Amino acid sequence: MPGHPAQPHVPRRRGAALVCLLAFATLALGGCESIMVMTGARMRLDGVPLQAIAASMPGNGGIAPGGKATLSIVATTPDGRTLATVGTGDGKVLLDSYRFDARVVKVNADGVVTLPADPHLSESLTPHVRITAIGQATPVADLDIPVRYDVAFAGSYRGTDGFNGSDGFDGMAGSMSSMGSFDPNNPSAGGDGGDGGDGTNGTNGGDGDNGGSGPAVHVAIALVAGARQLLHVRANASGKDQDFIVDPDGGSLTITASGGYGGQGGRGGRGGAGGAGGSGGSGTGNPGRPGSDGRSGQDGFPGTAGTITVTIDPAAAPYLDRFRFKNVDGSGRPGPAPVITTAPVASPW
Repeated sequence: MPGHPAQPHVPRRRGAALVCLLAFATLALGGCESIMVMTGARMRLDGVPLQAIAASMPGNGGIAPGGKATLSIVATTPDGRTLATVGTGDGKVLLDSYRFDARVVKVNADGVVTLPADPHLSESLTPHVRITAIGQATPVADLDIPVRYDVAFAGSYRGTDGFNGSDGFDGMAGSMSSMGSFDPNNPSAGGDGGDGGDGTNGTNGGDGDNGGSGPAVHVAIALVAGARQLLHVRANASGKDQDFIVDPDGGSLTITASGGYGGQGGRGGRGGAGGAGGSGGSGTGNPGRPGSDGRSGQDGFPGTAGTITVTIDPAAAPYLDRFRFKNVDGSGRPGPAPVITTAPVASPW
């Protein structure tokens, strides 16, 4: 009765190395964070008893509409150890160790807090985040986040960019000519190669489209009194409103109305190579001529600059230097100066 085929002998040291290699490959597929956890460079709080959690935001702790920032969290264990999240000092705790329940703001698994750009969604509200360690009901950290308006805001309105021209097609290479005779008694040269142009010259690239003109932007500015004086601003362009709240104590707003970029001309097609001459007993035929390259398309013209018209309330006029108005064409050349009028303006919304 035939026996089973002999199994190859694998040295123990080589087998251990293979196991290690497979383990490393598995970790690599799991991501860099898994490897860093295995090496102790990072950690998660699974099964770690916690006594308290404290959370904060960078800087002054606030966030502006459209802004984002990463939470800093420090957990304290019953034996007095402090475990900080990555990015907080030399912290090693991954932020996905926590669950975030947020109001007004959004918080992702990496602890990045974002506030909607529309100020109506946060005006007169206080964003709030509740933080708990995953798998643990307590302790809990609660964090109120002030909304900031003392930052540099920007509103950009531009014409459409021109489409790029299509590239030309390359010409095909000429065909190789026929072979001559290699008969010693009746040799003949190969035929001349066909011209590359026989395959077709390269075609011209298409011209780029012109950029669209910048829009007409109308800006209304009012000073609204409350717990603090704030500038309410509405910019209207192409029938759409965009609102801003600017704190005159440190805040600013730049409005830009620009033309679109002109489209780039397409590349001309390259001419086809000349065909090779055929070989023969008395010589080789002449190669064919290459086809002509196609002309590259012309770039489209940049769109003209938009216009900016500003109406500012007399109470807000002392803060006009908090605003910058730019209107340029698609190549960056300045357009007509903004028209600024001082007249009564209630809050634009």
